[in-house]
Amino acid sequence: MPPPRKKPPPPPPRPKRRQARRKRLGDLPLALLFLLLLVFVGQCRRRTVVSRPAPAKPGANLFLQGVIVVLDPGHGGADPGATRQAMSEAQLTYRMAATLAASLQQAGAEVIFTVHSKTLTTLPKENQPEPPLEAPRDARFALDNKYVGIRRQESPEDLYRRAGLAAQVWRAQGAHHPVFFLSLHYDALSASRWRGGLICYDTRRGQPPPLAQELANRWQKTGLGGQRRAGAPKPRELGVLNPEHNPVPESVLIELATMSNHQDLQAACTPAWRWKVVRLIREGIAATLKKNAATLKNKWHP
Repeated sequence: MPPPRKKPPPPPPRPKRRQARRKRLGDLPLALLFLLLLVFVGQCRRRTVVSRPAPAKPGANLFLQGVIVVLDPGHGGADPGATRQAMSEAQLTYRMAATLAASLQQAGAEVIFTVHSKTLTTLPKENQPEPPLEAPRDARFALDNKYVGIRRQESPEDLYRRAGLAAQVWRAQGAHHPVFFLSLHYDALSASRWRGGLICYDTRRGQPPPLAQELANRWQKTGLGGQRRAGAPKPRELGVLNPEHNPVPESVLIELATMSNHQDLQAACTPAWRWKVVRLIREGIAATLKKNAATLKNKWHP
């Protein structure tokens, strides 16, 4: 009987493929992965960081240098405001505020928004091309200085929160810089024949602020007042201008036009009309500063 065959010895264990690859490449894959991660994080940060104001161009007329303007686009979120022909008041006020902010910044002013809405950044196309203009730069949006949507329907509490931002700005900067507060709205009436805008101030202040009178005069001279008799500011009790919550002396609410009037609504949807209003407001602020230079010089320019 033949002797049993001996089993051949097992072959030596082969190194695992992953270990062999790592032995050849070392830590190169980890380094590449780390580099790609850094590039991805850098791209994300570049998209979210707010751009800083560009240096002033040589010869730029910064006639509003040092001025702070708090813009309050009326309505938004759950409260679209007045609505006519698929166009909401919130859309129009935010579009006007964005255009006005860019124009004021080009004149050297700092602009602070009471609210910022992501839902209103995409607006319907207009009938005419927009004149060339840079987007608002370094504007501080919202009550907590973050990009947040307008979630709550406008109520007295919400209006007082908007006024509260103006109070914060006034307490921090009012002793050193001129501060203006502009709440932007579009009116709507039951009768469509009435057209034009209004300049309003809070009746609890007693006297209309100089800015309200200046804008009312310009509204009348340029025909923007229409049939609404805009030659004098209108006293009203307005939550966002309530002096108990909004101490800024130069606070006005502007009914830019009357949405219930077809002619006004069509004009409000064109850049030419909006730029006319923007120039009027900007010049009104500059004229108010000039007329009050004697009293403002000691207060804001020690």
